[in-house]
Amino acid sequence: MTKIYHLEVNGKTNTGIYVNKVLNAASSQTGKSEPIKVFTSRDSYYNSEWVIPVFSAYGFASNPILKLFYYIKGFLSVFIHLNKEQNESTLLHIHWLKFSLFDLIILSLIRYKTKTKLVFTVHNVLPHENNYIDKLLYPLIYRRIDAFTFHSRSSYDRLVNELKVDVKEYAIIPHYGYEVEESPTVSKKNSLLFFGSIRDYKGLDILIDACAKLPQDSDWTLDIFGKPEMDISVLKMKAMKQGISDHINWHTGWVDEDEINEIFHSHEIVILPYKHIDNSGLLHLAKSYGKSIIASRLGSLSDLIEDEENGILFEAGNPNELSEKIMQLLNDEKLKNKIGKNARKLMENEHSLERVGQLHNQFYKKLL
Repeated sequence: MTKIYHLEVNGKTNTGIYVNKVLNAASSQTGKSEPIKVFTSRDSYYNSEWVIPVFSAYGFASNPILKLFYYIKGFLSVFIHLNKEQNESTLLHIHWLKFSLFDLIILSLIRYKTKTKLVFTVHNVLPHENNYIDKLLYPLIYRRIDAFTFHSRSSYDRLVNELKVDVKEYAIIPHYGYEVEESPTVSKKNSLLFFGSIRDYKGLDILIDACAKLPQDSDWTLDIFGKPEMDISVLKMKAMKQGISDHINWHTGWVDEDEINEIFHSHEIVILPYKHIDNSGLLHLAKSYGKSIIASRLGSLSDLIEDEENGILFEAGNPNELSEKIMQLLNDEKLKNKIGKNARKLMENEHSLERVGQLHNQFYKKLL
């Protein structure tokens, strides 16, 4: 009997939201003949009938040692479960990894001691804040994987060319576009939006430098929504020293899902000033809302943005060019509207949730 398991540790994060929606889309096409099971945390977004809560309270643990404990305990339970089955028609789809040294050990056990096929979704080729250990171990981890799914061709190319991984089975399955609730909210004129957790690789410092280079008489506001995962006092000081604090509104903290609709509807331009990135769910979210987007020329952003058609690209880490692109949109209402309309159309036509679910099912059938 064919069995498809999914592994997503946290349960209640953006990854959990993503995986849950994909599984719902996939299951709606297969019915109950192939039941879904997810190895995850006790508290999750998933249908309770799907959940195998082997990762217990991982999502609640704030202490890193306790997180590691729950992580190891959970993965060992996964191994024991799969080892008992010894079923050649079993597939384990892994959606995220957290601790590279342990990941290498446990995936080696699963790969060589059970008959389970391993599938991995490459959201990022290397972790955002990676170190030399990750760079050493991740190529070895990837060699334990039987098949991959990528959101973009650039991720595949990087895995093959940079990490020298021999990828035999893979599918390029795009990130889905989001369902958008209509709203009477009108976008604020010349409003810029930075959205998401505040981490160094997101490039908020680049955006602040770019805004400081805008003409002094230009009319604009920058709203920052997201939970800080770094010291933001340096960023606030940077804005103050450059005389643009009055243009910036800081909304720091976790953003609830029911707030997202209002936030995106009320802004004209979404800026993604990443310093490095492979894939970005935020890009798809902004496109789904039909927003004008300015993004770094990196990874899948380059794959999915046709310059001045459904977005605008700039050289990563270059505040001068970013400033020029912001002014270009602030001064060109026609271009702004065209980019937004084309972006939304792309999400509706080529990135529907139904299509993403269908592509997953096709790939699973091919593997099993």
